[in-house]
Amino acid sequence: MREQKAKEYLSTIYLLASYGAVRASYIAKEMMVSRPSVSVALKALESDGYLIVDSGHLIHLTEKGMRKAEISIRETVDRGNNYRSIARQIQGEKAMPSEHMEIRKEEHLLRLLLKDQSASVLETILILSKRYYSVRIIDISQFLGRSSAAVRTALERLEEYGLVSRGEKTTVKLSRDGRELAELLYRQHETLRNEMIQNGLDVFEAEQRSIRKE
Repeated sequence: MREQKAKEYLSTIYLLASYGAVRASYIAKEMMVSRPSVSVALKALESDGYLIVDSGHLIHLTEKGMRKAEISIRETVDRGNNYRSIARQIQGEKAMPSEHMEIRKEEHLLRLLLKDQSASVLETILILSKRYYSVRIIDISQFLGRSSAAVRTALERLEEYGLVSRGEKTTVKLSRDGRELAELLYRQHETLRNEMIQNGLDVFEAEQRSIRKE
């Protein structure tokens, strides 16, 4: 199994375990992948000594698996801090001293996404993925009020940068980096969403309108 994919599975299992027992179906739902794909991944991870599947089909990380998951989660937090610094720079704010790091590549990526409106597609996938088991291109198109062709073009750009991946039957899902960036963008619209909600809109419609006003 590829290193990045192993980290994604292990960190997901680690986080799910904090809420209780972990089953393959929970992982499939959380990562938006098929059950057969999860089964294949679990066998590979068990073979590598990262986890154990007991007789009741419950999944437990070994000490080795927990160490790798914790490292992966720390890397995610570090990247999140990186993106927050980028946001401050774009908004003209001064970065915190601890955030002075090499971020030219990430800054270029974020500016590019904001410029060609791929960012709104990325944020929409995040919003829809919190409500539905899978996100289709047509769902994104309807949410944003854009053509499917325009959405496909944006998705090609996002996929090029490893922020999304295509699933079965025209479905899409966020990668780990894609979700971090989408959550950053989502937070940037928080004030506007709250104002709309206070004016009587429900949360989902406020989310939709806050993106369309970009």
